[in-house]
Amino acid sequence: MNITIDETQLKEIIREVFKEEFIKLSINLTPYVSQNEMEEINNTYSDEDFTDNQTDFIDMTSWLGR
Repeated sequence: MNITIDETQLKEIIREVFKEEFIKLSINLTPYVSQNEMEEINNTYSDEDFTDNQTDFIDMTSWLGR
């Protein structure tokens, strides 16, 4: 039994696998945050702290294919 795929299909398959593996790597490299730590972060910082300087942030969601 032979399976044949063209170059375009192969590139798309490789792209999808890399994307999946990159997401898995990102998740594994994200440090665990306990509930107490998360509450402390939420109490220390608010959304208003980040809305003033939007130019300081880079939107990287496109890297994740969103």
